[in-house]
Amino acid sequence: MKTKIKILLFFLLCFLFNLIANSEDFSGKFNKVKAYEHLVNQCNYGPRVPGSEAHQKCLGYIKENLEKCNFKVELQQFKKYSSLLGQELELINIIGSINSDKKKRICLSAHWDSRPIAEEDTKNKNSPILGANDGASGVAILLEVAKVLGENKPDCSVLIIFFDGEDLGFKGNIYEYCLGSQYFAENALDKFPFDLGINIDLVGDKDLEIKKEMYSINSSKETVDKIWKIGKSVSEKAFPDTVGRMIYDDNVPFIKKEKKYINMIDFNYKYWHTLDDTPDKCSPESLNIVGKTLLKFVYNEFCKN
Repeated sequence: MKTKIKILLFFLLCFLFNLIANSEDFSGKFNKVKAYEHLVNQCNYGPRVPGSEAHQKCLGYIKENLEKCNFKVELQQFKKYSSLLGQELELINIIGSINSDKKKRICLSAHWDSRPIAEEDTKNKNSPILGANDGASGVAILLEVAKVLGENKPDCSVLIIFFDGEDLGFKGNIYEYCLGSQYFAENALDKFPFDLGINIDLVGDKDLEIKKEMYSINSSKETVDKIWKIGKSVSEKAFPDTVGRMIYDDNVPFIKKEKKYINMIDFNYKYWHTLDDTPDKCSPESLNIVGKTLLKFVYNEFCKN
């Protein structure tokens, strides 16, 4: 009888241990200082315009940091003609994967290129922008998210994709935006399948307010509501229950392929496409809010349901 009780107690303790381990809030491991450092480091290369030396250096930086996080890294290279630059460009999507054997699959993404012109800047319309918020903020968050995921493996497969050629479109030619995500959606979904995607863009500004984006709501309102509920638990101000405008971004090519893909974007940014989009306009706390929200969703919502 005593032996049976001991066995029951052993299994009970094992159950409780697993319950506690699985309920740990890994979002607390997100390091906002390191994330902001990633943002600054990208900007220190200069504008990451495709074809530039800064673009090539940043490619190495992202790849190296993903590999340090125990992600398998693959480069998807392709060519696209840019009307904005008047030339064919060599573009590269950076694809990181972890836990590829798991059945449940989520994709997290951001773009890593920066815009070659500052058309919203009255004095410097033809100069390339630094893109601290518009590009570097999403990359910075996902590199730190990758570190947490690599050290604390979730019970799901995770793709982290850095899309190239997102910022090459212009008024009257919207479909030359999001070239990297368009190419991936057309050519790589069989090789890299996933159940749900979340894109982040313009998420580092100091006055963060991420409204619910219309393409995302049309894709999966239920998922949007779940993410925003988690986001509000991190920062109620940053995730209002307000519906924003419809924005063509890296999630849209996937929605056209009938994939659930949500975009988290704060488009109310007065330095957008100007030379003033610099690191001092961004905040480690904003990076922290978005990073924690993503980690809470992956660990506590997506992997468990």
